[in-house]
Amino acid sequence: MSCSKAAIVNISTVLGSIEKTPETFSFVPVVSYRCSKAALNMLTKCQSMGYKQDGILCTALHPGWVKTELGNFQPNVQVIMAPSREIVWGKVRMHQHFLL
Repeated sequence: MSCSKAAIVNISTVLGSIEKTPETFSFVPVVSYRCSKAALNMLTKCQSMGYKQDGILCTALHPGWVKTELGNFQPNVQVIMAPSREIVWGKVRMHQHFLL
């Protein structure tokens, strides 16, 4: 599948993974955040199935830890600032590489 027509890119997190909950729950036990991201992951899966025949790429990206007011609990992480479009396009290119 390619994104020659359009692409839907949702920003999610590994914390929304039901399968990985046992590995990550003690680190970040924020249930409401996890539930909202699990719902986003389901939406993304349904979109990918629904728009597949139209050739529309639908994917969810996990950008890794991002320094925000809510995410300041990892003081040893170095933050490198880059324009958001470069980060997203870099991830899309990487994802497309794995689809080929």
